[in-house]
Amino acid sequence: GTQATKIIKIPKEHKQQRKMSTQFKMTATPVLKQKSIAIFLSQGALGDCARHCILHAMHNKQVCKIKVISTASSLSTLNGDWWHCACGIDHGRQLKLSANAYKIEKIVVDNFTDPKAMDVIDLSDIDAVVSGLGNRQICYGSRYAKKGTENIIRLMERSNVTRLVMMSSMGVESMLGNDKPCLEWREEGKFMEFLANTICRREYNDLAGAENSVSRSNLNFVVVRAVGLGEKVSPAGECFVQRKKFDDVVGADVAKTDVGRFLLAEAIEPTIERQAIVLGSRPEYAYKAFDEPHLADVLRSRNVTCFLRSKVKDANSSPATVA
Repeated sequence: GTQATKIIKIPKEHKQQRKMSTQFKMTATPVLKQKSIAIFLSQGALGDCARHCILHAMHNKQVCKIKVISTASSLSTLNGDWWHCACGIDHGRQLKLSANAYKIEKIVVDNFTDPKAMDVIDLSDIDAVVSGLGNRQICYGSRYAKKGTENIIRLMERSNVTRLVMMSSMGVESMLGNDKPCLEWREEGKFMEFLANTICRREYNDLAGAENSVSRSNLNFVVVRAVGLGEKVSPAGECFVQRKKFDDVVGADVAKTDVGRFLLAEAIEPTIERQAIVLGSRPEYAYKAFDEPHLADVLRSRNVTCFLRSKVKDANSSPATVA
C-alpha cells in the first residue's frame, strides 16, 4: 500500500464562508473563540518542532496568549538566527520584531523533573498544552521526557486543562502501540532499532516512558511520532499520517516547521484523540535519501547499505495543507 491519511486543516471561518456561499446567505462571519496555549521546550529536534509551533501560534489570529516554558538555556535558543531548519529565515529576529510578540510570555524552569520547581507554573488560563520535551539524538539534548511529562500531566489535571499535543519519535513501543521497526519500508528503520537497543537506549526509554505516562492519564492527547526531522528539509506546508503500519508509507523526512504547524492545529482544533500517530511527509518521498541530523553521518561511518527504491508509484494523494 502507498496511502497515507491526508491532514487537512480548514479554519472554521473558511468552512462557514463556504457554507454561506452554498446557501446564498449574507450573514456575518462568526468570531472565533480565542485560545491560550502553553508550549514546553527542550533542546533537540523534537524541541525544534515546538519552537516552530511558537511562530505559527504567534501569527494565528485564534491564539491570544502563548506561554513558553523551558530552562534558561533552552529559552535562549529562541534568540538564535538558525533553528536547525531549512526555512531560510532568521527566526530569532522574526520572533523579536513581530507585531504579535506581545502574545508570548517566557517562563523559566530550573528543572523539569522536580515537582516543586514545576509547581510555580500556572496553567489555569491555558486551553491546550504542546510538549516538545525529550530527545532522540545521539549525545545531544535533554533526557527528561518521562519525568517532565509526568509533571506536565499533574499541572494540567490541577488546572483542568485536558488537551495535550506531545512530540515523540518513530520507532517507539509503548502502551499506545508498537511502531517497531520504524520506517519499515526502509533499511534505516532496522538500524534505528539497533540504536534504540544500544547506544540510544536511554533516549528511547525516556520517550517510551513519557508515552506510557500519557496513556495512563485521563487527558485528551495526541502523541506525534515524527519521522526524520532533517535540518535540510524545506517546508512543504503539508504533512501526512501513516494510517496503518506495514500497509501504508509516508515520506521519511518532514520539515520541522510543518510539524510545528501540525502541533498548533491539533492544539486549538483537535481531530485526533488519545492516539499515537506517525507523522511524515508526502508518500511519494518515502524512499528519498534520509536526512535525520547526525544519523546520516552515523550511517555513512558504519557503511550501512541503504536500499533506496524508486519513488512510490500510484500514490494518488494531493497536498494536505496544514494551516
